[in-house]
Amino acid sequence: YGAMDNGSANASMIECARLLAEQRDSLRRGLRLAFWSGHSHARYATSTWYADEFWNDLHYLCVAHVNIDSPGGIGATDLSGANTMAETYPLARDLFKQVLGADLEYERIGRLGDQSFWGPGVPSFYCSISRQPAEPNPTGIGALTGRGGGLGWWWHTPDDTMDKLDPAFLARDCRILLATVYRLCSDQRLSLDHVRTASELLETLQELQKTAGEDLDLSQLITAVHQLRESAQKFVGLEFDGP
Repeated sequence: YGAMDNGSANASMIECARLLAEQRDSLRRGLRLAFWSGHSHARYATSTWYADEFWNDLHYLCVAHVNIDSPGGIGATDLSGANTMAETYPLARDLFKQVLGADLEYERIGRLGDQSFWGPGVPSFYCSISRQPAEPNPTGIGALTGRGGGLGWWWHTPDDTMDKLDPAFLARDCRILLATVYRLCSDQRLSLDHVRTASELLETLQELQKTAGEDLDLSQLITAVHQLRESAQKFVGLEFDGP
């Protein structure tokens, strides 16, 4: 699954689909492309509608949501902060290192960029793969020259035109998108680390319990997450055979 914010995202998705179609015999899972026309208004209107209308398909059949937003911008040299989830970060980190030689830091994804599928339980990769690095504002007003979110000042303005794209950076970002989708579609065993997910949940619950003290008892939830982590650790050690 993917989302588009502009023409560069559209082009990246279509190119990935073209290349994956040439490798269809090596794919173990299908790919569905989604172009969200309601991305930037009504708080992700179309992907929210899709989540409501196709909840069962997402819950039972979708292994991951790979989002792409504004790839290939001029000056987008920062590759350290593509958003992921605890379970998707290890695969993304390895792909950024293998494909681009870049070190991806863990930034837990938030409510942004058509992340509408957490309710059905779909793991998520990315929003913007690259972004403009922070720079001092020469006017002294504010901290950065660019707009929030790490994208250029032209983002979501009438100036967001073709001259704001760098062809080399667009190809670079598309390689990460392609590598991620190909692995998810072709790996015999999905590289999703749910031990990390359970550990993150456990750490959060323990911090909340410490803050709440006797006013809120989270012991049952903490016990359940301990059990979840133990089950995930056992799953990691299993051997898989077959296609």
